[in-house]
Amino acid sequence: MEQAAGLWCRRCGQPVRLIGGEIVEDGFRKAVHAATGQEMGDYGHRAAPIDHEPPHWKSCRILTAEFEGIFVIEAWFGFLRADWAGLPAGTIAGHFEADGEEEMRLKLKAAVAARRDAGR
Repeated sequence: MEQAAGLWCRRCGQPVRLIGGEIVEDGFRKAVHAATGQEMGDYGHRAAPIDHEPPHWKSCRILTAEFEGIFVIEAWFGFLRADWAGLPAGTIAGHFEADGEEEMRLKLKAAVAARRDAGR
């Protein structure tokens, strides 16, 4: 599941597009998040386009697909953080942190195995 080449937001890893007249140079065109058409994204950040997918956010996308969405994985603070997805309101569950994709993969595999073993 590879994303098409283009622009990404360096802050949230989401696809970004430039809007405004094509006669305006790219550096002066307004950037918006492609999914929403809004300049402002989650947690109040502005779209900040770069020409490559940020590595931690790419890892989030890959791991989310690999674990079929059972974790919400983000990289807001320069490291990977995973939380169990779809927990009922008020449920307290631990989260997982890692510096890189492989470290996170190992932690998530262990968490899934532990949950599977606990269900026996």
